[in-house]
Order: sequence, then structure tokens, then C-alpha cells
Amino acid sequence: MAQDSRGYYKLLNLEPGSGIEEVNLAYGFLKYESEKDGKAPDRKTQEAYACLSDPGRKAKYDIRGGDVEATGRKRMTSYWVLLVILFAFAAFIFPGFLKPGPGRFHSGDRLVRSSNGAIFGEIVRREQFHKFPQDRVGAGYLVRLQDGEERWYPGSDLELHFHK
Repeated sequence: MAQDSRGYYKLLNLEPGSGIEEVNLAYGFLKYESEKDGKAPDRKTQEAYACLSDPGRKAKYDIRGGDVEATGRKRMTSYWVLLVILFAFAAFIFPGFLKPGPGRFHSGDRLVRSSNGAIFGEIVRREQFHKFPQDRVGAGYLVRLQDGEERWYPGSDLELHFHK
């Protein structure tokens, strides 16, 4: 037995369980009437026609009494809610789970080259959004080199090639 919980048949002025030909005729009539007034059919009427003119969606609508795509969206939303709850629970059990860690190097750390163990310099300070040449912005470290000169280096480069 066809149900009409969303009112798709009622929007098209049809009885529940009407055939696809009747749906096409009813929508064509409503479209003609609305275009005569200089308007397009409203969104709900278009949604009803899209559901009832497709044989697969119409069959599922008649069985379940609701649009199949809307049901899928509700189910997907419930999965997202479950995922958020899971992450919140993990953050409660494991403090610091969702917090970003501190920068790898801190002020005063000596940089040792990973390849040969040579001392490169000392970290003076770190900026999260430092402006480098060519308008590149990113995490950067101000490093005092062995000869006393201070230069800015991208954080990703230092963290890749050096250790404390």
C-alpha cells in the first residue's frame, strides 16, 4: 500500500500509488500553470516530481513512505554525530589527544645536523606565521648561526634536517 508521508502525491494532485504517466501529466499541467503566471514550479513540487518520476525512487517511496535520498542523508548525519562523540570521548580519556603538540624546537635549543652531527646554530625564537621572501608565509625559526649572524629558516626544513 502506498503511503504519502511527505505529501508528494498531494503536491501533484494525485492519489497515492498513481503511475509514472499520471505523474508526468500532473507535473506538466502544474508546470504549464505556473509558467502561464510567469513563474517556475516551486522547489517542493520539483522535488516531488523528481522522486515520483524515477521508477526506482518511486517504488521505494511507495514502500517506505518517504524519499530514499532524504533517508540516506539522515543516516549519514547520524554517523557524523557518532564520530564526533567518539573523538570527544577519546579526548576525555587521553588528555591532549586533540591538542597540537608544541613546536619541535624551542628558544635556546642547539641545532645539530642529522647527517654528520655538526652544530649548525641556536634557536633564537619561533613564529607560527612568518613572512618569507616571495610572499610565502609559514612557521619559521630565527637561528643564530656559528658566526653570530641571525637568519630565518622555514620550520619544515629545520625539522627535517636537524635535531636537538
